[in-house]
Amino acid sequence: MLSQLKIKNFKALSDVLLPFSKLNILAGANGAGKSSIIQAVILLKQFAMAGGRELPLRGDFISLGTAKDVLSETANEDSITFDCIFEGKRDEFVFWARGQDDFLILDDSQEKINEQLNLIKDGLANIFDKVPNSGVLLKEFFYAEKSRLLRRVLKDFQYLSAARIEPKVVYQASSKSIRYQGDIGIHGEYTAHYLSQKKGETLKNKKFIPPSLNLDSLTLLEAVDVWMGYIAPKIQVIPDWNPDMNTATLSYRFVVGQDTTSKYTPINVGFGITYVLPVVVAILKAEPGSVLVIENPEAHLHPAAQAILGRMCAIAAESGVQLIVETHSDHFINGIRVAVKEKVVSKESVSFFFVEHGALGKVQIQCPRVLDNGRLDFWPQGFFDEWDNQLEKLL
Repeated sequence: MLSQLKIKNFKALSDVLLPFSKLNILAGANGAGKSSIIQAVILLKQFAMAGGRELPLRGDFISLGTAKDVLSETANEDSITFDCIFEGKRDEFVFWARGQDDFLILDDSQEKINEQLNLIKDGLANIFDKVPNSGVLLKEFFYAEKSRLLRRVLKDFQYLSAARIEPKVVYQASSKSIRYQGDIGIHGEYTAHYLSQKKGETLKNKKFIPPSLNLDSLTLLEAVDVWMGYIAPKIQVIPDWNPDMNTATLSYRFVVGQDTTSKYTPINVGFGITYVLPVVVAILKAEPGSVLVIENPEAHLHPAAQAILGRMCAIAAESGVQLIVETHSDHFINGIRVAVKEKVVSKESVSFFFVEHGALGKVQIQCPRVLDNGRLDFWPQGFFDEWDNQLEKLL
């Protein structure tokens, strides 16, 4: 688990510290810097995938332009730093940002190499003794070591962008993503294909089986129907895959009494149902130790459904999944707060980060703590207080 992230000189984040827990909620005004925090986490994943030498700014998850686009305007030097604590172990990643390059260069100075070797020596002396003295080989060892822990911590990683799949007749398929990476795409574009292949597998997280069902197990697709049913009552999801065309389809039907309706394509069902389906699938398939990053899970949903998603995230977090979620929904937040009060998730597992502009345009972060009763120890101005502000004008 990523338990702490300090970001320096990245976009609007000149110097911020985020003490992460299992369920981490980013809130604040548009343009305040929430997305930049998410992008920093995603860049660490892209760095791990790249092998530990350079950090691609145009990668499989995000494309951010060039080095000058991501270097903070307030930076006193052309470097960006991500200082992390993984499972109690600290590691610092310093990258040089050089002009029009579409990548950042890892600082591999002798000073940084020595720092890394000292970290290894403290915990893994037997490995340190085998490090070759050759400067070239030492650097190769350094590159490998910088990405080793990242690759392990972020191995099971799912990012869902705010721009997700829309209702369509046909969806993309990817055997590589489904079989070897186990993800559904950054837009949820492989959700239909994933469900068509994994629908009969037993749901691994038993906490998502409602006690009212009085069942010991569910398949993944059955669990999807249960939780989608809280969003659109009595709905059933029908995924299919056409191997000849390598495409996937979704359709829905509804239970009416003892019968079911005909199948409907996503185009003929409410927009929000298809838009939220990747979020529900991502949460249900997540296993302990995995990292799930979601932007605006509440988009296009009515308030009760938004609260349900908050509760789902709480259940996943208490089961050992780490979530980093950006939201603009007080209903989603309240779903989490109620989950704390009802002891679905411990208060220690939940962290709120209120991101706002400070002096000279620098980002500041306030961290209200949730209490046992679901209330917050303080309520920052601008943190989901607009309902009260508008109510005062009406009264």
